[in-house]
Amino acid sequence: QLDYAGLGLSGFSTAGETRVDLDEMRVPIEARAARVVGLDQATGGPLRDLALTGDILIQWPRLVSDNLRLRSRRLNAGLTLVADAEAGRYGGAIDGKLGDYRLESVGLFDVASGARVQVDTSAGVNLAGSVRARSTRISNAGVQSLTGGETVISTDLAYQRNGVTRLSNMRLSSPLLSVKEGGGTYGANGAFDITAKGQSVDYGPLALQLTGTVANPVAVIDAPSPGVGLGLADVTATVRGEEQ
Repeated sequence: QLDYAGLGLSGFSTAGETRVDLDEMRVPIEARAARVVGLDQATGGPLRDLALTGDILIQWPRLVSDNLRLRSRRLNAGLTLVADAEAGRYGGAIDGKLGDYRLESVGLFDVASGARVQVDTSAGVNLAGSVRARSTRISNAGVQSLTGGETVISTDLAYQRNGVTRLSNMRLSSPLLSVKEGGGTYGANGAFDITAKGQSVDYGPLALQLTGTVANPVAVIDAPSPGVGLGLADVTATVRGEEQ
């Protein structure tokens, strides 16, 4: 069992052998874990049966790897690592795909992500990258009616030292709804504050402010000209989600 700041690996094991050289040492990695602990909400469900393979080149105090591969039933990702243990600086990148991401009360998505990570013992963790999600099944009738089918969402993200992830350049495309402008924040406690502006085929221009949590979201939607056949204008709808 490995644990760090609420995250961990259960059923962890690793094995390998290397020839020790004072100038340079290449350490093969073949590690496995039964499950990742503490990331279910961020990864849209549990990650089980993980395998990490590759090798790390050690030229002390530097550690380098460009061929690490992380795989599980839902995850396939490549990792690079550059570290200076003496200075306490660690950096790397991840480029991978995550399947069957379950967004509760909405549906299933396939997610592709690329991110750069830097860890400094004095400054903490910095992460920046982008995420693209494509729907494979929309289970919510309201979302299906609004989007009209397959939905693709993308955003840039930056993880801040206070545990808040900042989202920017948020986009959404679907047959009946498009979003060209959006962004906000997502906290380590699951709270978010997101705004977006888009265009609906059925309801015209829309503006959204989304707050709360995944379990209890609050959406405020402004529709200047919804065009539902009743002559409505400047409509504001407040939608409060509750568990279940």
